[in-house]
Amino acid sequence: MDKVRHFLFDKISDRDDLNDTVIASHLKLSTKQVGNLRSGKRKLTLRSILVLSQLVVPGNYRDFMRDVCPELVDSSDCIRKTFEYAAITRDKKLLDQHLENHQHEKRNIIEKYVKVYTFISNYLHGKIPFHLIEDELSKLTNLNDPILKILVDIYSCIALLQKRQFSYVIDKATELELQIKKLNDKSHLFLKECYSYRISEVLAYAHLFLNNLKQARHYANIMYNANINERINSDALYIIGMTHLASDEEACLNYLKRSIEVAKRTKEDRLVGYATYNYNFARILLDRDVENDAPEVLRVMQEYKEGRISFEKADKEVRDTNDPDLVGYFEAISGGKENLYKKFCDFVSNSNLFYATIIVRELAKSGEQTDFVDSLTKNLKFTREEKGEVVFEEDFISCFNVGMRIGIGSCG
Repeated sequence: MDKVRHFLFDKISDRDDLNDTVIASHLKLSTKQVGNLRSGKRKLTLRSILVLSQLVVPGNYRDFMRDVCPELVDSSDCIRKTFEYAAITRDKKLLDQHLENHQHEKRNIIEKYVKVYTFISNYLHGKIPFHLIEDELSKLTNLNDPILKILVDIYSCIALLQKRQFSYVIDKATELELQIKKLNDKSHLFLKECYSYRISEVLAYAHLFLNNLKQARHYANIMYNANINERINSDALYIIGMTHLASDEEACLNYLKRSIEVAKRTKEDRLVGYATYNYNFARILLDRDVENDAPEVLRVMQEYKEGRISFEKADKEVRDTNDPDLVGYFEAISGGKENLYKKFCDFVSNSNLFYATIIVRELAKSGEQTDFVDSLTKNLKFTREEKGEVVFEEDFISCFNVGMRIGIGSCG
């Protein structure tokens, strides 16, 4: 730890722009506490190291953290928080290395962290299908740690989200959000930031599908402003884009295009493919031609909407995607108004109010301009829109974007 401390503060001493007041503001400490960190009277936390590394080696602080974290073996707190740092940044190499280093750990609390983060590692590596998340979580018993329990419960929310139980997700995730808010800033600020980030991702998607667009944008902005990893940044831009689908088509497509560009920075073809699919699916919903790089199934969908291919051919292609939203939309437009009304009821009964509003738009385009359709749009648009109050501000998470705070702001 002393080696790390000397390196960081020696670098800081070489910088005229980094006085103790500036450092204190980034670390959320007093200048006296910064002085104690400098002298070694106060131990560096993982959050302190993360923040300071962004100040002194901003271009490659991730590499610095990857090298330093395995060396922080003198502090049980740093060992535990390294698991979360590696997991939330999706640094699978660091996470797996850390798990290997501590797999035979005899300290009871570290042993429990190894157990939980082994599950998370398997999840990140795609070894746990969505439908088996709950089964795997049920094996994580006897944790006896309220901090770990919150993390496990967040993954329970992810399982509910994948099962599209949006109303249940809101209830459970909102309760967890309040538990996270109560975590002590002095000892758990880093985990408070990380867990608020995790729960914001869950809530952003749930609110989007419930058509609570204001809340969806709020939580997506928390995700984006945190600047923790590019996959989530891409997802945040997607969510914000979709909240503009009905109100501002150009803004919608602009955000979704940006989502693709950010996904490309991950260098993961799978993530780029998802972002490209989402962008072109939105174009179909907006009655625009898909682009040249659109997945084949969306080209087929466009051809079907234009009457250029048969229902049978389109039906097979669409169902093979296993995308319930694409399938639902296809079923809705594959017939007359009766089909649209039926699918509208299906979406509402499944709490997928966002796609229910899309069906209402299709009803309006079909000529069903009635007071009933207008009332449907109004009631769905404001469903639970104003429920609850802000728990975390959009710029609450600040330990991953040091030096970037100015100008991040709100996306939409």
